[in-house]
Amino acid sequence: MKRTPRIITVVLTGGPCGGKSTAERLLHAHAWPAGWQVVFVEESATALIKAGVTRESCGEQYAFQCCVIERQLVREQDALELARQSDSDTVVVFDRGVPDSDAYLAPAEYRQALATYGMTPESALLRYDVVFHLVTCAIGAEDHYETTGNAARRETLAQAAAVDARHAASWSAHPRLVTLRNGQGFDAKMDALIEHIQGLMRS
Repeated sequence: MKRTPRIITVVLTGGPCGGKSTAERLLHAHAWPAGWQVVFVEESATALIKAGVTRESCGEQYAFQCCVIERQLVREQDALELARQSDSDTVVVFDRGVPDSDAYLAPAEYRQALATYGMTPESALLRYDVVFHLVTCAIGAEDHYETTGNAARRETLAQAAAVDARHAASWSAHPRLVTLRNGQGFDAKMDALIEHIQGLMRS
């Protein structure tokens, strides 16, 4: 009987300038164990903003986040279908997930948005196996915070730290949440991420 490949779903979250884009490049370039591949899915909100779909064009934050959630679900379905068709074991890495919309909505609004797609806050969290919170450089590595690497990034240091805290709260109930801070330097932060993912592959 043909072996069914493993699929592990991972989310990278956190405030702006936390290292998600760099992590994508490192994960793509890393030499993973034989039989494993890593698929990376771009952040839905950034993709929409680049395409001209913004909170302002939608008229309100709620409508924009509904667009983000809808796009996220489509991209997740496509990525998982790609992984299922592969003969390789796959780690699917999502640059943010559905619960990140919770950081921008009131609790009642978030529940309403999820209900539109047949989800609850609890079921939205459990869509993903592991969540890595890459803490923004605005907390603990302020000299490295910058806004030039992402067209959708406009936050000041204080605003970035506040956004980071909201995303942390959105994922706080996930059973496998790993927080990667900035205290030991950026390279150590990225090394820790790769080590955690390698641990998932071995488990």
